Formats: sequence, C-alpha cells, structure tokens
Amino acid sequence: MKDTELAGRLGINTKELMKSANILITDQIIATFGRLEMKENAQKASNQTYYYINYSHAINVIKWRMWKLQNTIDSQLRNVGCHCHCCGGGKVGGSG
Repeated sequence: MKDTELAGRLGINTKELMKSANILITDQIIATFGRLEMKENAQKASNQTYYYINYSHAINVIKWRMWKLQNTIDSQLRNVGCHCHCCGGGKVGGSG
C-alpha cells in the first residue's frame, strides 16, 4: 500500500506515518520497497514508498520474541524464587 494511501486511511500525515512505520520496520514486522513513479503533469519521476507485511516472516519474528520473553521471565523467576509467607521459612520452589 502506498504511504500516502495508508496515511489517509489512518488519518495522519505521511511524516507521522514514517515515524511509526520505522519502528515496525526496525522490529521486522512490516517491510517496504520503493519505486520510481511519474505523477500527472510531472517532469521527473518521484520515489514512491510501499509498505507490506510478509506474514510468514512477521509471524516468525513474533514467535521468536515471545520465546525470548518467556525465557527471560523463566530465568528471572528461577533466580528470585519465592518465600513461604505462612511459616516465614526458606525458599519454596525455584528449581523449576
């Protein structure tokens, strides 16, 4: 989808769209490609940016991020453990 068309659908200008899209591009959720196009009554071609989602790649990126997040949480829980509040005793669990 063209950047101008996407900006119009979202109700923002193209500059704001580029700021938001750059975050998604960096995170590899969306991708872009550029193409030189002639506008009506124009002397030279201008670069038109198109945004698209490569669904299989985006899904793999999301799966990998969820796996990383799960590993981070698991490692933090293993290191911290929890203490028994009933008897005030030592660690409960923590070894996984």
